[in-house]
Amino acid sequence: WKVRSWDENYFHVLGVPRDTDTRNIKRAYRRLSIELHPDKNPSEAARERFLLVTKAQNALLNNETREAYDRFGVDGLKWIENYQ
Repeated sequence: WKVRSWDENYFHVLGVPRDTDTRNIKRAYRRLSIELHPDKNPSEAARERFLLVTKAQNALLNNETREAYDRFGVDGLKWIENYQ
């Protein structure tokens, strides 16, 4: 399984290993959201990164979307969005 770009690798976005648990995902999200939140960092790049971090966290915390992401990457998430 190959990821097309770094921003499609949600584990890399959050800075956690692939076999991490939900506690570490939440911890990584909290750390990054404090740094990147638009109220704390007004730059456009930080806002875009904040949205990506939030998207990654949401996908990896939900059991169904995490399973789809683990198996098929971002394409698995797109499939879930289109067929639910």
